[in-house]
Amino acid sequence: MRKILPIVAAGAVVVAASGGTFAYASADKQVTLSVDGRPQTVNTFQGSVSGLLKSRGITVSDRDEVAPSLNSKLTEGAKVSVRYGRQVTVNVDGEQKTFWTTAQSVGAALQLAGLTGKDADLSTSRSAPINRQGLSLTMDTSKSVKITAGGKTKTVRTTAGTVGAALKVAKVSVDDNDKVSKALSAKLADGTTIKVTKVSTKTLTKTKRVDYDVVHRKTKKLDRGETRVDTDGKAGERTYTYLVTKYDGKEHDRRLISQELTTDPVDEVVLVGTHKPKPQRDTTDTGNSGDSGNSKNSGSTAASVPSGSVWDRLAQCEAGGNWHINTGNGFYGGLQFTLQTWRAYGGSGMPNQASREQQIAVGKKIQASQGWGAWPACSSRLGLR
Repeated sequence: MRKILPIVAAGAVVVAASGGTFAYASADKQVTLSVDGRPQTVNTFQGSVSGLLKSRGITVSDRDEVAPSLNSKLTEGAKVSVRYGRQVTVNVDGEQKTFWTTAQSVGAALQLAGLTGKDADLSTSRSAPINRQGLSLTMDTSKSVKITAGGKTKTVRTTAGTVGAALKVAKVSVDDNDKVSKALSAKLADGTTIKVTKVSTKTLTKTKRVDYDVVHRKTKKLDRGETRVDTDGKAGERTYTYLVTKYDGKEHDRRLISQELTTDPVDEVVLVGTHKPKPQRDTTDTGNSGDSGNSKNSGSTAASVPSGSVWDRLAQCEAGGNWHINTGNGFYGGLQFTLQTWRAYGGSGMPNQASREQQIAVGKKIQASQGWGAWPACSSRLGLR
């Protein structure tokens, strides 16, 4: 009887060997592994993506991107991509933003973060690479700013970060006196409105007349009731200095900062007589009755008026009873004539230098022509009308 057991056993070994060879062939796979965009072909016995990476000494974290996922099965010809996360810090218009990205260029990273900033100014090129250590950069975005200066408004687009920088871009100069609606250091945002008020100051001088005083001095050289101007009065001058502030060329404020008496006034000195004249005797010629026509009576001599008459009361009201007053106000004598009226009604010389009787004579002519209304206040006070 033939023993076939060894043969059978030998066949089993071959099969086993063949089976073993088949198992080895099926475990050895060729895959493409790309790390940060750099591909390479590798052979591996690993059955999963995580096993492949571990066998290659590649460690990943939650910030990294692995495709397909770590627990995915690995098959022949598979493509595995690993992109490391990079920390990017962007200072956008003074505000810091930090994020992680697997993008490898500045432009791609900003786009993924939603920071497109089409017209923005960057501190580095958009095509600059981002290494695994990350990157920090600044971004000044384009903003529309409305500026009103000197009463005129214009809109500019700028990447400036502050109000002061925006004014420089718009060529609007400001100094310490000018008023700006926002602080020059204030951050600029899209749609910001800035108002600049141009402030200028200057000094202005004005002069004003200073009236002179009238001084009365008693003198025995003049009879009572007589006055005479001894020194003519002369007005003085006072200078006022103002600080004038203008906003956008229009006067906003005027403030007095100094005043000075630049020309002293000269007092008018009026001499007032105190001498009591001796009474004169009546020297009328008492010759023969046939010579009565030769009596001396000057045509310029006014008729005598008893003391205490209505004219004396009127002179008391108008001039304090002083028939020879002259205060320099354009009115003269006891009845306060103007030169024009005095001469229009037959007066000669100065009214205040005429006698009481001569003034009353002219006054009667005026009263006959104009009525008591020629002296409205005093005639009413005296009940004359």
